[in-house]
Amino acid sequence: ALHRHDAVQQDFRGIFHVQQFALLGKLRARALGKDMAARLFADWLAAHG
Repeated sequence: ALHRHDAVQQDFRGIFHVQQFALLGKLRARALGKDMAARLFADWLAAHG
């Protein structure tokens, strides 16, 4: 059971990192003035989050 818990913890950590990376990409796209790219990225994130 302990091993399973560790695996779940690792999965959550991985998901968290992916979301942080996605947020960074979205903010960077917006900072560069690529509103369309940022919106598409946000839509993708919403669909896959």
